[in-house]
Amino acid sequence: ESNAPATKKRKVRQTGNEEVNKLVWEFFVDTRKRLVPCSGPMLQEAALKFATELGVTEFKASNGWLESFKRRHNIAGGTVVGESASVDNATVEDWKEKVGEMIRGYSEEDLYNMDESALIYRATTNKTLFVKGELCSGGKQSKERLTVMLCSNMAGDKEKPLVIGKS
Repeated sequence: ESNAPATKKRKVRQTGNEEVNKLVWEFFVDTRKRLVPCSGPMLQEAALKFATELGVTEFKASNGWLESFKRRHNIAGGTVVGESASVDNATVEDWKEKVGEMIRGYSEEDLYNMDESALIYRATTNKTLFVKGELCSGGKQSKERLTVMLCSNMAGDKEKPLVIGKS
């Protein structure tokens, strides 16, 4: 197979479900090509659907079948890597000094920290299966979200969260 490691010589063993396995492999490749996260239960569901369509009544998409399928096709689980940003450490250290000077003379009850965060409520999972050695990247995530503002002071007092709504 084209995705098998070149260092491993394997004897190809017939499982009796070659057509189902072929269709599940095509489903997996198509799903990952579209950058959609793919899980084990998704593969099992697809396998059962294909087996039914092919009239294979004895087929069970068991966890054992799934593990064998993943091993046969060199598939591993992982986390989809999205965008990442890096911060210059020198900038962080400069700001630590500046903030220390700015807050001098204020009490802990008067020093607040406020931040907003997106509460994304229709996002898909960032866990997926992928072929070992290939990049594990994802596609567009749902943007439907609420914006929530959280605020507390250095003494540990928290303000009520403010939900801004759709953004």
